[in-house]
Order: sequence, then structure tokens, then C-alpha cells
Amino acid sequence: MELLGVDSFPGIVPFHGLGQLQLDQLASLYGDRRKVIDLQFQCGVTADKAFATQDGTGLIPFNFVFTIPTLPSVDVSSGLLCG
Repeated sequence: MELLGVDSFPGIVPFHGLGQLQLDQLASLYGDRRKVIDLQFQCGVTADKAFATQDGTGLIPFNFVFTIPTLPSVDVSSGLLCG
């Protein structure tokens, strides 16, 4: 599994996400993808479960995640990710 995290794209202002990009623009990002490690995958599973059940147990404030170098910088609407 691979991850593509993009927070901007040349010429698109404001940039809201990958859904704004045309096929050729998306294709240009192919080389920027990264392998998802087990810790990242488990974090996603925990966050998905929390959203599905509306239960934030097991989540930590989003700003703490930036101190963990192996986790990607991803935005989630609740501002929380797993710990």
C-alpha cells in the first residue's frame, strides 16, 4: 500500500485536495508516493473506526502526531489521529 500526501499544487490556488487535479496533474505526482508502514496503517484503522462509531477513544490531539516522524502529515476533519 502507498500514500500520496499533497498540500499544494503549482497553479491551483486555493488548493483543497487531489479532487481538483486533472489526470495528467495526478500522474505527475506518481513519483512522490511513499510506502505505508504498519504503524501508519494501524493508525488509519483506528481513525476509521473512531469516525464510524463516533467514539474518539484511542485518539490523541492531531498536533501531537507531528512529533512522530514515521507518521504522514495528513489532515482529518476532527483534528485527531491515533496514538
